[in-house]
Amino acid sequence: MGPFEGFDHREVPVGGGSPSSSEGCGMGNSKEGEKPKKVVHVRARRGQATDSHSLAERVRRERINERMRCLQDLVPGCYKTMGMARMLDEIINYVQSLQNQIEFLSMKLSAATSYGFNLDLEDNSAVKNVIIN
Repeated sequence: MGPFEGFDHREVPVGGGSPSSSEGCGMGNSKEGEKPKKVVHVRARRGQATDSHSLAERVRRERINERMRCLQDLVPGCYKTMGMARMLDEIINYVQSLQNQIEFLSMKLSAATSYGFNLDLEDNSAVKNVIIN
């Protein structure tokens, strides 16, 4: 795809007549009573923005969508058919649930150590027994 594909660069004279080289830009000597010719630029096709702000906005939206897809893959219960707001709600709930689990397990571990259990952090079986019970 070339750099100018998707754009319609036609200039359409308004006001009738054919534009000559000096009159096409509206800079030629116009006779009295004759209006200067105007040129209307035809807009780009849909989805083919030409404005640099629009292009930057499209890139920003694509980056957001890419990161949302990554979150979808990480969070169970997020489906592609969900809307963006619903998906963010699910992600927030999941992260809060993980935070609650961390807090619970930390409390359980600290309770186990306060009772005098000798928990060697390298001995995973002792930690697993305390966490499971």
